Amino acid sequence: MMDANKICRPYHRSLKQNYGVLSEHLQAGTEVVHKDELLMEGFDPKFSTGMELREDGTMCYGLYDIEYFEQKGRYIRIQRAAPLKSKFWSR
Repeated sequence: MMDANKICRPYHRSLKQNYGVLSEHLQAGTEVVHKDELLMEGFDPKFSTGMELREDGTMCYGLYDIEYFEQKGRYIRIQRAAPLKSKFWSR
């Protein structure tokens, strides 16, 4: 039987790499980056932790607490996700 860690480890590594690339840009104050620049830094667009179709038709991808979506000209806007408010978690 195959070990679950052998299956999950490559996905976790790719998510961690993507998170590092995006968070570096946010910490530097850069919210809009060209997609090619992200790809050269090791970003892999196939790995995200969530996605949402916005009202304007834009597909927004999530990576833990970071959201990103593509704009015109292959530019990517990066931002921190708004904290979720749930009736189940509030007191």
